Amino acid sequence: MSLNFIDISSYQADLNLAAVFAQNPLDGVIVKATEGMSYVNRSCDKFVQWLIKNDKPWGFYHYLNGKDPAAEAKYFVQNTINYFNDGLPCADYEGDIVQRYGTYYLKRWLETVYAETGVKPLVYCNLSTIQADVNGFRTIAQEGYPLWLAQWMGKIT
Repeated sequence: MSLNFIDISSYQADLNLAAVFAQNPLDGVIVKATEGMSYVNRSCDKFVQWLIKNDKPWGFYHYLNGKDPAAEAKYFVQNTINYFNDGLPCADYEGDIVQRYGTYYLKRWLETVYAETGVKPLVYCNLSTIQADVNGFRTIAQEGYPLWLAQWMGKIT
C-alpha cells in the first residue's frame, strides 16, 4: 500500500496547508516535532491543529541526533504526549548516525518510546537502504515497527 505524505519542518513554517492539499494529491502530512534533547519545532502544533481541524491524516516525528537514545525518546514523548492518541509518531533516523550506530541506537529509541506510550513509531528511511537491508532495517520492521519509505516525487506546490 502506498500513501502520499509529505514531511515538513520549521523550514516550511509559512506553508499554507490548505493550498498544498488543494494543489497536490496528498493523503497526509508528517510534521517535525523534536530533535535531539533540546529542540522543539515551534511551528509543529500550528500544523497539527490545522490537520486535525481539517480531518487530514497526520504524524509527528523526532530527528535522532546520536547523543543518548533513551533520553531522546523521553524528550520526544514529553513534548508530544498529547499527539499519541491521534497522530502517527515517527523516527527520522538517517545520515551519519546510521553509519556510526547501525540500528542499535534506533532500536533503543524505539523500545523506549514504546515502553513510555504503548505505541510503536514508524521509522523513516529511504528505499535504497531497505533494498540493500543496510544495518538491519528489515529486522526492525519484523519487530512491528512500520517503515516510512521516503521517495522524492517532485516539488510540492
